[in-house]
Amino acid sequence: MYRVMIVDDADEIRNGLKLKANWRQYGFDVCAEARNGREALDILAEQPVELLITDIRMPVMNGLDLLAACSASHRATKLVVLSGYDDFQYVKRAMQCGAADYLLKPVIGEELEKVIVKVKEALDEEKRQQRADAGLHLQLSKSMRLIREQFILQLAKEGAPSIREVMERAEHLSLRHWIGEDMCAFIVTVEMRIPERVRASAFRPDLMRTAYQMVCREIAEQYKQEAIAFYDMNFPSMMHFLLRPAPAGTSPASDPNRFAAAVQREANRYLQIDTATGIGRRISSPADMKDGYASALLAWSRNRPDGGKSVASSVPAEEEGAVPDQLERKLGLALERGEARLLPGLIAEWLSPSLRQSMHSFYYAVVKMIFVFDAAARKFQLEHEPFQELLWEISPAMRSFDACDEAAERLLRFGQTIAEAVRRQKASNGEEIVAMVRREIEENYGCELSLTALADKYYINAAYLSDLFHRQTGITYSQYLFDIRMKHAGRLLRNGDLRIHDIASLVGFTNTGYFCTAFKKQFGVSPAEYRKNQKNENIIAKDSKYPLRRRMI
Repeated sequence: MYRVMIVDDADEIRNGLKLKANWRQYGFDVCAEARNGREALDILAEQPVELLITDIRMPVMNGLDLLAACSASHRATKLVVLSGYDDFQYVKRAMQCGAADYLLKPVIGEELEKVIVKVKEALDEEKRQQRADAGLHLQLSKSMRLIREQFILQLAKEGAPSIREVMERAEHLSLRHWIGEDMCAFIVTVEMRIPERVRASAFRPDLMRTAYQMVCREIAEQYKQEAIAFYDMNFPSMMHFLLRPAPAGTSPASDPNRFAAAVQREANRYLQIDTATGIGRRISSPADMKDGYASALLAWSRNRPDGGKSVASSVPAEEEGAVPDQLERKLGLALERGEARLLPGLIAEWLSPSLRQSMHSFYYAVVKMIFVFDAAARKFQLEHEPFQELLWEISPAMRSFDACDEAAERLLRFGQTIAEAVRRQKASNGEEIVAMVRREIEENYGCELSLTALADKYYINAAYLSDLFHRQTGITYSQYLFDIRMKHAGRLLRNGDLRIHDIASLVGFTNTGYFCTAFKKQFGVSPAEYRKNQKNENIIAKDSKYPLRRRMI
C-alpha cells in the first residue's frame, strides 16, 4: 500500500476526499491528515508518505511553502494541490514547486480517481526502476568483484609481467593496499570434502560447489579488509583466499591457521561438509604471488585424499626447490609454438633436479609445470580437464619414487595434447586467432590491450595480425577496441549512477579528460549530457502516456 496524507484546514474537505475514492482499491491508504503545512511537515518527519494532497490557502504555513519544503526534503513524495477557480496563478507556482498534478474544488470523485491512477502508475514505474537500478548496481558490483578475482588469479598463475603495470592495474581496481612492493600476504587454498553421509543423500556436486563458493565469498566479505576470495576453474572443488593478516588477536584473519579454521566451521555449519586446507608461504611482493599459490597447492596436497578436515602449512622454501625462470620460459614457448617434439627433454630437465631433493620438491615442480600448461591452454582458449584431478593422479609420487616415471609420462601426454592443439590452431587461415583476439577484447576491454602485446602473446608478427584482423572484421584493431569500450561506456551511463571517472577506468581509460573527448567524438555529446539526455528520454516516454491536463468540474 502507498501511504497518503491530506492537508487542508477544513475538516469537511479532508473527510470528503477520503470518501470520494476507494483508496484501497487503487493500492493507497490515507494514513495521515494535517490542518496546515507546519503540521504536515512535523508528521512527514516521523511518517513519510508517497502521496501528499494539499490545499494552497491555509493558516500558519500555506500549500506553496509546504510544496517548496517537500521538494527540498521529501523528494520521493508525489505532490497534488487543491485550488479554486480564482487560484490558477497559485497553481502555476505549485507546478514550479514540483506538484505532479492539481484538482479544482469542489473535487469530483471521477477526477480524483484519475489523479490517483496517474500517481500510482508513476509510483509503480519508480519502484520498477529502483529494482532495476538495484539489480544493475548488484551486477556492476559482481563485475568488479570478478575483474578483481581474475586479476589476482592471473598474478597467482602467471606472475607479475612488470611491477609498474601491476601497480597501475591494482590502483584501478582499488587493490593498492593489497598488491604492492611492500605487501605481506598469504594464499590459503581450501578444498571442500563431502562426507559419505552427504553423498548418500540426493547429492548434486554442481549445486554443492556453487553453495560452497557462496559461503566462501560471504566469509571473505565478512573479513573484507583482510581476505579476498578467488576461484580457479581448474580446481572446481576449491576456493582460494588472498589473506592479508590483521593485527594479532583482532580477528580470525590475524593468522592463516585461525582463518582456515573459521572457513571450516562455516562450511560445516551451513553445508555439513569438511575441508582440507593448504597455506602457502609468505608473499612479500607481486613477484612472489606465483610461488605463494604453488606452495599453497603443495601444502594442500599433503592432506590425504580420503581424509576429513585438515590444515597443512607450506613446507620451507628450501625444501620446495626452484625451477629456473629460463626453463619456465622455454617450456611455455614450446607449448605456445606447438613444438611438441621439445617437450620430453624440457620436462625431464624440469623434474630431474627435484627428484634428487625430496618428494615435496618433486610435487612442487609438478604444480609449477601445471601452471605453465594452464597459461598456454587459456591463452589459446583450449578445453582441458580440471587440474585438480590431474594432481590427485600424480599425488602418489609424494609417497613413492616408483610413481615418478608414471607422473612424468602423464604430464608429457598432457603437454603434447596442448602443443598439438596449438599447432592445429596456428595452421588454420587465421580465423581462430582473430576470434581469440576479439574474445580477449570483449573480456578485457577494461585493461591495457595493445596490438603489439596481443601479437607477442600469440607469437605472431604485429603487422601481420593488424592486417589479418582488418581483413576479417572490416575495421582496424584500434577502432574495434575503441567501439567496444564506447559501447560499454554508453551502457554504464544509461543504466547507473557511477561517476564518470569510474566509468572511464572501468572501460580502459586512465585519463578521464581524454575519455570525455573520445566519447563526445563518438556520440556527439559529453558523457554527462548523454546521461542527462537518456534520463530525459525515459521521462518523456513515461509522461507522454499521461499528459498534464487541467482537472475541471
